[in-house]
Amino acid sequence: MDTNLRAYLLSEYDANGDGLLSRAEAESVTEIYSTGFGGKVKSLMYIERFPNLEVLVVNSNCDELNGITLSNNKKLTRVSLSPANGLWSSLNVSGLENLTTFELKFSNDQANLSKINLSNCPALKKVVVEGAKSLETLDLTGSASTVEMFWLQSCPKMTTVDIHEMPITTFASADYASSGTNMFADGTMIIATLAQKSA
Repeated sequence: MDTNLRAYLLSEYDANGDGLLSRAEAESVTEIYSTGFGGKVKSLMYIERFPNLEVLVVNSNCDELNGITLSNNKKLTRVSLSPANGLWSSLNVSGLENLTTFELKFSNDQANLSKINLSNCPALKKVVVEGAKSLETLDLTGSASTVEMFWLQSCPKMTTVDIHEMPITTFASADYASSGTNMFADGTMIIATLAQKSA
């Protein structure tokens, strides 16, 4: 496990002070809200051991983050990572049925993330992606019947937003900051070019 992540988790959730996280202690964790973990964190793989986690917010010291697994965190309602410059070429956050908010922000031009899979998240209401310079595809298949905020900023390579089986009316208050982006529903292109939005 990442050393700084382990130190943070023990300092916050090791109730009996034995230097270990028991199953009961892990199951008691519902929120991880950190401004840095006390140092750079490169992996959040251990997060999957918290089955009752509802909120994961890391807004500092995750710019070298390259690994994250959330498939076992079925109760997550919010995921917010900033900056997430080191993330791999693809990020899979699919199948989180309680997820309402997804925020991912990058702070430099070295971001390598090219695909985000947010499919089958039927409670999704807010999607924010900023500064993903290499991002090309955002998959929202089967996600949310009422997305209230959809924000893409500084994602110059974005070519496809897949909203298959998703009512287009859910984009009533959409903001776009990429040009040349295609949006598809049921295999049919419905928006060929999205206007450039100034910052």
